Amino acid sequence: MTDDEFAVELTERVEEREAQIRQEMRAKGRKFLGRRAVLRQSWRDTPRSREERGKLSPQVAAKDKWRRIEALARNQRFREWYREARKKLLRRRT
Repeated sequence: MTDDEFAVELTERVEEREAQIRQEMRAKGRKFLGRRAVLRQSWRDTPRSREERGKLSPQVAAKDKWRRIEALARNQRFREWYREARKKLLRRRT
């Protein structure tokens, strides 16, 4: 396969996949930009909407309330341990 043939094949496959994704997104009531629309965007553009923040910590996600509480407590213990270990390390260096 030549470089030109490869480029044509790749372009066709990307367009087929984009069409498939666009159809799936449409079925979910969402939008899909695609390669051309992304390339038309300015690098200086920013989102018009804001992401909701503060609901869940990305470090801990669990449907079960008690597993989530347990994981948060485990993370807190680790941070305390880490803070103490770091202090000891820094004391040895001085």
